[in-house]
Amino acid sequence: GRSWAETAVASGGGVVHDLRSGERLEDFNLIVPHEFPVSAVGTTADPSMHGRLWIHVPGDDLRFDFGLPACDRKSPAGDKVDATLAVRWESSDPSLYRYRVAVAPSSAAAVGAVAVQSGRLAERTSTPEGWGVDLIKSDDWVRWSNGLGPADEDVRPGTSGDGFVIAAPAGARPGIVEYRVQGAIGLPRGCESDDRFLKNSLAGHTVGPETVESAIPRKLAQRLEQLVDKVCDIGWLANSDCATLKNAAREVLSAEADRAADVDRFLDVLARSRSSHQGATLVLTDAAKLIKENLELYR
Repeated sequence: GRSWAETAVASGGGVVHDLRSGERLEDFNLIVPHEFPVSAVGTTADPSMHGRLWIHVPGDDLRFDFGLPACDRKSPAGDKVDATLAVRWESSDPSLYRYRVAVAPSSAAAVGAVAVQSGRLAERTSTPEGWGVDLIKSDDWVRWSNGLGPADEDVRPGTSGDGFVIAAPAGARPGIVEYRVQGAIGLPRGCESDDRFLKNSLAGHTVGPETVESAIPRKLAQRLEQLVDKVCDIGWLANSDCATLKNAAREVLSAEADRAADVDRFLDVLARSRSSHQGATLVLTDAAKLIKENLELYR
């Protein structure tokens, strides 16, 4: 009952041989389900049948033919897609990061792939109905794609789609990560390199799990200051409010006595600041509260 995209977890590219004819085929990408005890793979020599893949299974002498989409089409540039990625994270269930992609009615393409730069902290993932998931770029990114699913499972212009979920390990905290959204092109995973996928997709920032290296309050205050700088650099906070918030973060870092009071003042300044992205308040509030949680341990 699972879709091909959910089982096609082994992929690769490079030099491929057609074992029937001995013909060497270059630059052909293959995606094979891990359940198959594959002894041979190849393609038809007929150039009119791009993407025709056969798999030979030993023992029963069976051969399966799959009419896969061709890998010779280029993915659409990121500027062909107009979409945003929102996240839902709750302190009551801190391990789960739930993402929703919204595609503008004016978008020139539906969305067929979403990626978040949190692969190394993804203990588990969930996918939308019919989509598959894999790790790319040395496991640094989690990518969900509908590369082999029907077009009606893409996220079409004027609609939104959810079901993109990352479960992070205990101790991870919300930080700022990059994301990518790519237009639906109907190609299987493996048809383009990881670098090409990242380059040919719409880029943005969202909230994702982050490892906090130290629980020492001063180190946590340094992290808070860095997050404020990042929030301002990517435009999540109004420029006119950045200077005041940066100053409040510096006061938390430089505090020698009652750092808790400085954290409270920072949170007051943050509450009065104007943000253009939900992630600004979410990440900075959590980072400030983490400092207060650890103050008693390091008195």
